[in-house]
Amino acid sequence: TYGDTNEKAFALTVTRNDFSDADDVTHISGSDAEGAGDKFVSEQGYTFDKLSDTDEESGKTAEIMTANVGQYEYAMVFLGFDESEMEDIVNSVDLSEYAK
Repeated sequence: TYGDTNEKAFALTVTRNDFSDADDVTHISGSDAEGAGDKFVSEQGYTFDKLSDTDEESGKTAEIMTANVGQYEYAMVFLGFDESEMEDIVNSVDLSEYAK
């Protein structure tokens, strides 16, 4: 996590998933999580699910973009960013290493 969670912060997680042999892990796609929001396709062609999570105590809303790439889930959490800033950051990400 980078920044001040009281103002503007960014967090990044990369999680390796242990898929069974029946799962198709050769494609790049957005998360299949239930309740997924809108989709965003980056300039590099990665599909991200756009989700929101509001903290009941503080009332602050975090915007979350997740993508499943190969055996990895790549998630970016934005707090205090506007839409164009988030899109610029997502468009700058190269996930090709995770697709191998």
